Amino acid sequence: MLEADGVVLATGAAMASLLPLPEAWRWFPHSWASVLPLEQPQPWPEVILQPLLGRREQMERQGQAGLVVDPGLAPWGGGVVFGQATSFQHQRRLVGSLDGTTALPLPGPWQPSVAAARLRHALAELAPGLAGAAQWQDAAVCHCPVSFSPDGRPWVGGCPGIQNLWLFGGFRGAFALAPVLAPLLADAIVHNSPLAAELGVDPARVLENKGHDPWPT
Repeated sequence: MLEADGVVLATGAAMASLLPLPEAWRWFPHSWASVLPLEQPQPWPEVILQPLLGRREQMERQGQAGLVVDPGLAPWGGGVVFGQATSFQHQRRLVGSLDGTTALPLPGPWQPSVAAARLRHALAELAPGLAGAAQWQDAAVCHCPVSFSPDGRPWVGGCPGIQNLWLFGGFRGAFALAPVLAPLLADAIVHNSPLAAELGVDPARVLENKGHDPWPT
């Protein structure tokens, strides 16, 4: 067993299963992201289209279940990654839980074969040449659980009701936000002070909203 004076929980989609908070699964949900990594294709695409949130953001805010594809291309190692398809499985009550409050292990991707097919179809429409490269490379679609916050703001700061436990997750735009917020959290921990309230990322809002549905209709 590892002992520490404090812990920063930055476990992404597994965060809810590690928190001793009632109905943590409601306030710290996850979805499944599907992307297609490609080795450096020839010809190289002239324009890199950063993935746009688009419909995924709306589904996160409204708690909708289903599959959505927001196509885009981004640099990845020596190649590019195409994505993403997002699968949502929102549940008001966890199946298999006696009282609906116990976090269960993360389930597998919801219809991963369908997500992969939709992603490849979107690539063929956006960049047929890259779709051909994916077929030639026998590129495999990768599925990964990712955390998100229903109100669109990440959870960065002290865990409500638990001393010396800090949360760092729920990022909608992790590549942009995580590098900025990580040093702010580290400074707050060192000086035993909260992050600036105007950032709007305090996890305490979870308990403030207790009793209210995180996905209002």
